[in-house]
Amino acid sequence: MVETTGSDFATTMGCEDQTAVCMRSKSVDEIIAKAGRFLNGAVRSVDGTILPGQMQALMAEGKFHKVPILMGNNADEWTWFTSLTELDTKKPMTGEDYPKTLAATFGAERGAKIAAEYPLSGSPSPSEAFSLAMTSWFFYCPSRRAMRSASKSGSPVYVFEFNDRKASQYFAPVSYPYGAAHTLELQYIFPGYHGAAGVKKPLSADQQMLSNAMIKYWTNFARTGNPNGKGLPNWPQWTRTKEQTQMLDMKIATGTEFAKDRKCDFWDIL
Repeated sequence: MVETTGSDFATTMGCEDQTAVCMRSKSVDEIIAKAGRFLNGAVRSVDGTILPGQMQALMAEGKFHKVPILMGNNADEWTWFTSLTELDTKKPMTGEDYPKTLAATFGAERGAKIAAEYPLSGSPSPSEAFSLAMTSWFFYCPSRRAMRSASKSGSPVYVFEFNDRKASQYFAPVSYPYGAAHTLELQYIFPGYHGAAGVKKPLSADQQMLSNAMIKYWTNFARTGNPNGKGLPNWPQWTRTKEQTQMLDMKIATGTEFAKDRKCDFWDIL
């Protein structure tokens, strides 16, 4: 499937010969103009060489390079994905839509269990209830499985949660707050980042201090395999027993109970 998609894209770009020379001759503007249906999502290709199997399975078997790992999530990852439907349909998710959307995503039986675990009464809106559930299912709990595998195999693991729910927004507004949505941490690590089509917005003084700390953490890790350094709050290694997580907000602190907060035991057996 991935190979077919690549061939189709080359043909769409006018490179029926499928050569790299032809593809490299195309301008960025041409590629953006013709990308269209090829922008639906990234696909990992298990080709037997570069990626010999599914990543979660390989990590569980200890079949990966034992190097230091820095990984984490944003507190409200899925709010951006939920917004795409609202922006497309021009209407927010309703209470009636909520169980139907879960059933369409997970099947009727599992959808009902998720609706019971994430009742509408526990969130300000159906969109936020759905986003909360999806953030755990798609981001946090798969990350936790990878953390466990890496830590078990002896790799130092450093885990973060980006939690600035007042992060500058470069998305179109919707009926609920985006909070610390998908990609919003990037503007703190790469100053000036504002999404593919968003408008650059300045960080506040406190946010700039958080940005400075995050840049130092990431740079230290890239240099030494350890994010810690002079003038930074200590960032302990993640362990399965304590699940130490560096909470990146206006006040940086180390939290615990990563999986409990995100109902990962529920998701792991669903």
